[in-house]
Amino acid sequence: MEETSKRVLARIEEGWKTAPLKVSEGPPGEIECEVPTDGVADFASFVVKALHGRLVSVVGQEEPAPVLRYLFSLPAEQVFVRVAVRLEPGHRRFPSLTPIVHAAHWYERELHDLFGYEPVGHPHLDRLILHSDWPEGTHPFRKSCNLTHPVPRSEAGGEGPALGRDGEFELPFGPIRAGVVESAHFRFLTVGEEILKLEMQLFYKFRGIERLFENQPLVLCPLVAERVSGISSFAHSLAFCQAVERAAGIAVPRPACLLRTIYAELERIYNHLGNLAHLCEATSLRVGEAQCSLLKEYAKQFNAKLSGHRFLRGINAIGGVRRGLTAGQHRELLGAIDYIGRETKVLTDLILSTKSHLDRLVTTGILPEKLAADYGAVGPVARGSGLPWDMRKDHPYAAYGDLTFNVPVYHYGDALARMRVRMDEIPESIQLIREAMDRFELAEGDLVAPLPQIPAGRRAIGWAESPRGGLVVFVETGEGNTLRRCKVRSPSFCNWYLFQATVTQTMMMDWPINERSFGLTHAGCDL
Repeated sequence: MEETSKRVLARIEEGWKTAPLKVSEGPPGEIECEVPTDGVADFASFVVKALHGRLVSVVGQEEPAPVLRYLFSLPAEQVFVRVAVRLEPGHRRFPSLTPIVHAAHWYERELHDLFGYEPVGHPHLDRLILHSDWPEGTHPFRKSCNLTHPVPRSEAGGEGPALGRDGEFELPFGPIRAGVVESAHFRFLTVGEEILKLEMQLFYKFRGIERLFENQPLVLCPLVAERVSGISSFAHSLAFCQAVERAAGIAVPRPACLLRTIYAELERIYNHLGNLAHLCEATSLRVGEAQCSLLKEYAKQFNAKLSGHRFLRGINAIGGVRRGLTAGQHRELLGAIDYIGRETKVLTDLILSTKSHLDRLVTTGILPEKLAADYGAVGPVARGSGLPWDMRKDHPYAAYGDLTFNVPVYHYGDALARMRVRMDEIPESIQLIREAMDRFELAEGDLVAPLPQIPAGRRAIGWAESPRGGLVVFVETGEGNTLRRCKVRSPSFCNWYLFQATVTQTMMMDWPINERSFGLTHAGCDL
C-alpha cells in the first residue's frame, strides 16, 4: 500500500474505535472499509468530519451478495475510501446517510428504485428513477428482473396531487421540449412571474446502461462507456478504462497518458464553447450565439480530422489509446488551438462588454457555497460557487500530475460566475494541450499496454474531470475478463438537484438562463 494510503489507514485506526472494522487493500490510492449495517452512519460521519472526505458515488450490488459501497474522495491525501455495507439477502434495509451526508440524497433514492434497498430515515423517499406508472415491487437492477421483456405499467400512475393552493398557478412544461432538447417534465408553482416551487421528473429515457456492461468482455466495454453521454464521450470512456487499468494493475505508457490529456482538453474546449452559445441564446444575444456556435463547430470538425470522430470516440482502449499523432497532425493541432485561442479571446471580450447580456446573468440562480458543498456540486457549478474542486488536481490522472494549470474559481455563485469559469478554462485547456504536445515529442514507448487476464472480484475506481464536472466509475471484474458490475456516476446526477434548489423564489423569465448556466444533460442521468 502506498504512503498516502498508509497515512489514511493510520488515521482511521487511530480515530475509529466504535464498531468492528474490516480493512482491505485495493489499487493504489484506494482503501475499502467494511462496517456493520448499524455502524455505517457513524463511520461515514467520521470519514466526512475527521478525514474531510466528500461523497462521490454510492454503488449497489446484488452479486455475489447484496452490498452497498459509499465512495468518498479525500482530495488532501489523493485517496478514495470505499465504505462497504453487506445486507442480509432477505433484509434489504440500512440506515440512511442523508441526514448526516446530504449528498447521499439522490443516491439512496436511486438504490431504493433500482434495487429495492430501503434507506431507513431518509427524509424524502419518493421515486426518483422509476415513474409513477411502474408497478410496486419491480426493481430493474435486481437479477430477477428481466429487462428484455416489457414491464407492465400500472393504471394507478399519474402526475400526483396538484402542487398549488387557491390563488397559485401550476404550469406544466415537458416532457417534449423545443428543438433537440432532451426529455424532462417540470411542474412550476407560480404567482405571476415568481416561481414558488419546482418539481422535476427526469429519467424518461432511462436505458439501464449499467446492466449492459454486465458479463460483457472488457475489450468491448469502452464502446458502451462512450455512449453514456455523447458530448462527454471521451471523458466517460477514459474514466472507465482507467478503472479497469487500476483493477488489473496496468501501467499505461507515457505517450498514451499525454494523448489522453490532449483529447480530454479538446473535448472540454468544444463543450465550453457550446455552453457559451446556449447562454447567448437564452439572453437573446443572437450574434454571440452564432459566433460561439461557429467556433464550436470548427473545434468539432477539427476533432473529426484529428481522430476520425467529432465526439472523439474510438480513441480510448484499456491500456492506452488506439492512435497517435503524426508530425503533420502535430502541426495542424498547434495551428488549430492557436486559432481557437485568438477567436475565443475576441468572443469573450465582446460578451463581457455586452451589458444587456450580463444584466440577465448577474444574481440569476445563485447557488450558495455551503449548499453546493453539502450536496456535492461538481464542475463549473461547484467552481462558480467558490469550491476549487477539480479531479485533475484532487486526484491527478493521465498526465495532469506533471502539467501546470490553474483552476478558475468564482465566489458569487450565479449564472455569471458559472459562465466566467468556463470562459477562463478555455485558455487553460489550450495551454495544457501545448505543454502536453511538447512533452509528447520527447516521450517514448508504446501507445497501449496489453490487457492481462484479470482475476474475478477485482474492484477499482476510475475518474475524470469532464467538461461538466467530475465523473466516477466503479468496476468489479467477473470471470474470463468480463465485468460483474459497473457503476457510472456522471456530473449531471450531482448538479440537477442543486439546479432545482436555485429555481425557488426566482422569476420565470430567468429559468432558461439558469438552466443553461448549469450546463446539465439528461443522458448523463438516464443511464
